[in-house]
Amino acid sequence: MRREDIESILRTKDSTILDFPERGPWGDSRYRGNCSGFIQAFLIWKYKINKMAELFAGSGTGYDVAHDMGISYVGADLNPNPVRPGILQVDAFNDDVPEEFYGSDMVFMHPPYGAEIKIPHNRHYVVKRYNFIHKIIPS
Repeated sequence: MRREDIESILRTKDSTILDFPERGPWGDSRYRGNCSGFIQAFLIWKYKINKMAELFAGSGTGYDVAHDMGISYVGADLNPNPVRPGILQVDAFNDDVPEEFYGSDMVFMHPPYGAEIKIPHNRHYVVKRYNFIHKIIPS
């Protein structure tokens, strides 16, 4: 999707409540719990983001949005076979924050829904999931 087309949609949604009935052409809608790419596009547009880092990159929605918006991107996901070249294989529970994440204008995170969705390559399901974020943003 062209950035100009995305921004024309976003200008109609510039309010305090985001409502995007369509998820957009990004990522893979077959992933359960898949986040609408318009959410990421809105944040990139509204806050003039130049580089986005994404944790739990899943089906590549954030990668696709960043590509269409013309910004730099790095993602991380537990999947041992990431679906896009800009997504690193990272265990957010145990690994260090990738160097590539530093210097990002925004870290976007849309975590999996715990026990509701069984992810076959997740070997630690009930663990302190937010340790990774605390490494990026110390309290």
